[in-house]
Amino acid sequence: MSFFFSLNKRLWPTLHLDPLNPKDAKSIIIAECHSVDIKLSKEQEKKLERHCRSATTCNALYVTLFGKMIARAGRAGNLDKILHQCFQCQDTVSLYRLVLRSIQESMANDIDKELVKQ
Repeated sequence: MSFFFSLNKRLWPTLHLDPLNPKDAKSIIIAECHSVDIKLSKEQEKKLERHCRSATTCNALYVTLFGKMIARAGRAGNLDKILHQCFQCQDTVSLYRLVLRSIQESMANDIDKELVKQ
């Protein structure tokens, strides 16, 4: 008995999302902050508006991840530092790397840090 699988016969469906417009991207991130009682300063909002202008920084996954990262940072008390680091990320992959580094740094022991690294 032999099995043969052809990957060319049926492709997995792919969902393509158009980028959000910059105003909506900014609003979603600010709403995420408000959901955890964090208010961005006017200067932080201006920087956010300048940052959310490209298709990659208005990508729905990027915007969601950015909002979650900022909300977490605000609760931890290091909003300015994390916001600055997030602004350095120009695509979703680099933002995911930042999130994983942040999680790794927050681990209490070397075993947990290595687990996150793997």
